[in-house]
Amino acid sequence: MNIPFKQIPATAKLWIYASNRKLTGLEQDSILAKGATFVTNWTAHQQQLKAAFTILHDVFLIVAVDENYNEVSGCGIDKSIHFMQDIDREYNLNLFNRLQIELFINNELLLTNKQKLAVLLQEGTVNDQTLVFNKTVTDKDSFDKYFQKKLGQSWVYPSLKALQTN
Repeated sequence: MNIPFKQIPATAKLWIYASNRKLTGLEQDSILAKGATFVTNWTAHQQQLKAAFTILHDVFLIVAVDENYNEVSGCGIDKSIHFMQDIDREYNLNLFNRLQIELFINNELLLTNKQKLAVLLQEGTVNDQTLVFNKTVTDKDSFDKYFQKKLGQSWVYPSLKALQTN
């Protein structure tokens, strides 16, 4: 059952994937249509799931499931991963690269890695107040509170400081 992402409850599980580039409008339309079809037909042990699929900031593909309706099982999660692998292959998005870091600089989304981010920090292009994205959140409540964080409060910041001293 497909529901709007905004209607997903705080307790819903979610998975965030980031593309290696900004998606075009046509790509987003196509992926959103495929995502809607997937969540409409998504089941776990033959039980319909209540779920949402969305794209944010032209980069983040998000799958969410309301387990108050029916619980997602291992096989249900596997189905969602296979769906995302299919999207990844079709559009060449590198969705499973967990080393990519996404942040805002001057209201522009930048996709980078830890080494390049350390250079940006050293140059003063970014600072501890720069917004970065936390793809490790696993439920809607955490997403609402912690998806965007200040760099200084992020998991990567201590290692950036260590890279600067080397």
